[in-house]
Formats: sequence, structure tokens, C-alpha cells
Amino acid sequence: MTKRYIKKIINDIPKHYPQIYYQIKQQYDTFLDNNCLDKIYKLIEGLQEFNTISRKMNHWLVLSIVVGICKGRIDIFSICSNSLTKDPNVLRDKPQYKKANYVRQQLEQLSSIIQIPIRYFCILPDIDIRFPYDIYEKSWIGNQKQISDITHCETLLLSSLSNGLYEDVRSNLGRYINIDKLEEQIEYYTKNVFIVLGFAASQDFQRRQIIDYTTTGIVLENVLPYGILLDIQKRNFPFEQKFYNYARKEKLPIIFSGQSY
Repeated sequence: MTKRYIKKIINDIPKHYPQIYYQIKQQYDTFLDNNCLDKIYKLIEGLQEFNTISRKMNHWLVLSIVVGICKGRIDIFSICSNSLTKDPNVLRDKPQYKKANYVRQQLEQLSSIIQIPIRYFCILPDIDIRFPYDIYEKSWIGNQKQISDITHCETLLLSSLSNGLYEDVRSNLGRYINIDKLEEQIEYYTKNVFIVLGFAASQDFQRRQIIDYTTTGIVLENVLPYGILLDIQKRNFPFEQKFYNYARKEKLPIIFSGQSY
């Protein structure tokens, strides 16, 4: 991504992204005069060290960074899968938690270089039909502490972050999206033999994941509208990460980092 391209996105904000311009208009006029273009370029170069960023996400990434700079802090987060087992006293080891610790260290260095605060934190989606919260509360709290201890960064439960919104969206999804169109997507993926076999994913599992990721994306647009997701899942699954953005008006920038480092 070139400085020229970044500058064009910034210059287009008043015309093409009025909802963003309204939030930052007080800082916008002096934005390019404060070496912010160089800082954004260095930040994106640093983020690309984790992995190549999809060109489709470039302008959403720049916009999220611009909003963050104008508001005094860039929010970058990872979503950690749970380590729960049927035994409430036993948690599994998860390689992705160690990756999150590595990410934190790298972002701290990057923040120091560009002299802009970066808040990096983890989100634990504590909503799983296999482990209902009213039965596994101790496990979820233990999992939250486990992630925090390993990553040395703030770890938030999705239920707490969403303050009831997740449950509302999940229970009343038809109020937020066209259910029939989502069902068409679900049918496409669950009946695609290459996906079913290639990812060892049953139809029920794919359905659950598509709905959960779609719901989470809606929630994140409301509670972290300009956050950046640094994804630390082992693989990019066709029926998972892309659905964060299925129902969003403003897309969530996703950097696919994997678990190696």
C-alpha cells in the first residue's frame, strides 16, 4: 500500500465517508500536517509483518487507523477460541494464546516507533451451546484468566463487552438481517462437498459457525466500530472469518496472522 493511496483514502473521507468525517472533523483539517501519513504508512508496514493484508480491506484498515489516531488510540484485538472441556476444572493448552502474547509484544514496539497509542486486547466469546454459561461459569472465568496470564494483556468476555447485545442479536437475528439470504449462504457452504471434506466440517457445525460469526460481526460493529481484528486462528475457514462482515455496513479490517511466529 503506497503513501499516495493512503492519502487518497484520507482525502476522500469528507465526500465518501460522511459518518466518519462527522466524528473526526475537528482533527481532520490538520491531520495530514502532523506527519500522520508517515505514521500510518509505518503502522501498515508493521502490520504486514504479521501477514499480507487483503486488498479488499485496505481502505477499511486505513479508515480505522485514521479514526483511532484522531481519537487518541488505535484499537486492535484478537478473538480467542475457548479452551473449555467437559470437566470444569480442566482447561486445554491453546497455541493461539502464545501467539497473542507475541502479537502484543510486536504491537508495543510498533506503537513506540510511530508514537501513537495502540490498545491490543483479546476477546473470549463466552457463548457456546456446548458450554452454557450458567453451568460453566467457573470455566469461562478461568479461561479468561488463563488468556490474560499467557498474553499479559486485557482479556474481555464477549458477553460483558456486548452488554446483552449478543443475546439479543442471536435470538432475534431476523430483525438485523435478511434471514432467507443468510440461509442461502448456509445451504451453499453446507452442501459444498469440498468444504465439508476439506475442512472436516459437518453441516451442523458450519451452520452454527456462520450464525455465530455473523452475530459477532454485528455486535462488534456496535461496540468496537473502528477496531481492527488481528486473527490468530490456525486457518482461514470459508464458513467462519468472512462472516464477521456479512451483515456489517462498515467492514471489519481483518489481518490473518495464523499461529506461527
